[in-house]
Amino acid sequence: MARLTAIGQGLVQLHRLYGGSAWHSFHLWDQRNPLIFYLIAGLEPRTGSALSARRATYHGSPCLYHCQSFSLLLLPMAKIISTVNMKGGVGKTTLTVNLATCLAKYFQKRVLVLDLDSQISATLSLMAPHDFAGIRKKGKTLSYLLGNAIQPNPYSKLDIFDIICPEICQIEGLELLPGDIELYDEYLVSEKLHQAAIATENPNFETVWNKFEGTLIKEMLAPVLEEYDFVILDCAPGYNLLTRSGIAASDFYLLPARPEPLSVVGMQLLERRIEKLKESHKASDDPLNINLIGVVFILSGGGLMSRYYNQVMRRVQTDFTPGQLFQQSIPMDVNVAKAVDSFMPVVTSMPNTAGSKAFIKLTQEFLQKVEAFG
Repeated sequence: MARLTAIGQGLVQLHRLYGGSAWHSFHLWDQRNPLIFYLIAGLEPRTGSALSARRATYHGSPCLYHCQSFSLLLLPMAKIISTVNMKGGVGKTTLTVNLATCLAKYFQKRVLVLDLDSQISATLSLMAPHDFAGIRKKGKTLSYLLGNAIQPNPYSKLDIFDIICPEICQIEGLELLPGDIELYDEYLVSEKLHQAAIATENPNFETVWNKFEGTLIKEMLAPVLEEYDFVILDCAPGYNLLTRSGIAASDFYLLPARPEPLSVVGMQLLERRIEKLKESHKASDDPLNINLIGVVFILSGGGLMSRYYNQVMRRVQTDFTPGQLFQQSIPMDVNVAKAVDSFMPVVTSMPNTAGSKAFIKLTQEFLQKVEAFG
């Protein structure tokens, strides 16, 4: 954790610490006396003499502080993880919600789940439909944030802090940014990018698109990254704008798969797409730096007895190194599917089942892999 200490009365000039980001969160803690601030941006008081300026923006200029003795603590940012596969039906959402729940419930991590799929499976795996309907009626879904990013509204009253649902499934540390069945208007996206392209000296739609794609989800999440240890993105199958933007915002990606030939095809397509995405952003101000955290096998109806299993595993072991494969797989367990009916992850609704125990072990292995990356 970085620390900057100023002793005595004076000025501390804080420059933007993260290139390309308009937001930065920080906390100030007085060592001896209450702080005296003359601050360009607004502060929100916290307990005692702790102060949070997490909603203060830089607007391209340094912030100046005039104060007595204090320490500035720059809190570590969350790791952003995309759960993604080009093919649907491979257990992507099941992995997302159960991993997130295990991290919060059993390992005391602060976790945000972001549902990027218009099927809203992750949302409905963590809350009942009638609860979601109430939230959607108030406009408190991902769609609201995307709308503001695509067509900014100066009269907008909500921000990401207002839309995140805390203590999902009554689990401390587990939070959800709900998805929506209607996420964004493709025509408005095209119009925005067209106007941005013709406004430049040398119009290049591809450059404008890459910038928008690379910053859409990243800038949306920036204000809250210090609030969590992990942000897990449940990406849609295929390769749409939000999936690409989610990948671009991520530090790591998880690749759920079933021991079936078509699942392997989806894995191979994803690997090629990510390499192409990295290449297209190589010349940008913020090139992609995303790593595969691992392939997780979620067994289908045939399980280990599937006639394809050995064939698929041989192919996977050829395409990926041993370190890229999770040793823990998720066994066939009907309770994992039954948990969907309760709108809760299986690790919460039926914690003693084989599937739940496998997810807990998988989560422990996940943490070890993340730690190994440093």
